[in-house]
Amino acid sequence: MGNYKGFLRILTSLVGTTAMLSTPSIGAEPGKNDDVVHPKIPITSHWYRVEGRDNGNFKIFRKYSFVPGDDDVPIRNVLMLNCASNEPAYINFVIPKQLPLKELYKQDHIKNIKFGLVIAPTSRSKERTFTLEGEVKGNQIFFDFEGDQRKAISELIRAEHFQLFFDSYRRLEFLNIDRKIDYLSTGKEQTFDEFIFEQIGAQQSLSYQVTLKKMLDSCPDIKEWNSLVYP
Repeated sequence: MGNYKGFLRILTSLVGTTAMLSTPSIGAEPGKNDDVVHPKIPITSHWYRVEGRDNGNFKIFRKYSFVPGDDDVPIRNVLMLNCASNEPAYINFVIPKQLPLKELYKQDHIKNIKFGLVIAPTSRSKERTFTLEGEVKGNQIFFDFEGDQRKAISELIRAEHFQLFFDSYRRLEFLNIDRKIDYLSTGKEQTFDEFIFEQIGAQQSLSYQVTLKKMLDSCPDIKEWNSLVYP
């Protein structure tokens, strides 16, 4: 898939892979304590779908990242929206193994735990803050599209820059790199989305970008809720 050394140097100033502190937290709320260096993870602005990589009744839409220090699978999905016609949708974060959640929580599985979500302001909206209840399984975090957190998940689907808080200061920041960069030092400048799409296309010939409308057509519960909130 290419030589990522140049890409790694470029991302050094943007992406931190420092391990989280191991002190377990009791729930989480967005906070403003910046004493702890928090990892930043680049993420595609577009959602992607890979034919043949769904899960039973669920169609899976993915956002991808580049994970420095992982020579085996440096490009991977870190956010997945799972939709079915007859079951509630859910979204899950796939946290890079370089940031083991077990060091934070001292266990592999936590059924109900709170997280904070802060979606960065845009030219059209102010910063939005939410509290979500999720489930931790291994190094994944699952959130159901239900109850009061439907608004948060609906906003997350549209977001390009957001932070997931584990407590008042432990957090991961996900952001899209929109400027064009010569990621592989080949003389070819690309946005992060263009670079990722080219790389996953080399692996998965049936991968493609999906529009929000097409994605929501596969998520009837999210689409119905959105039609009421965003008529």
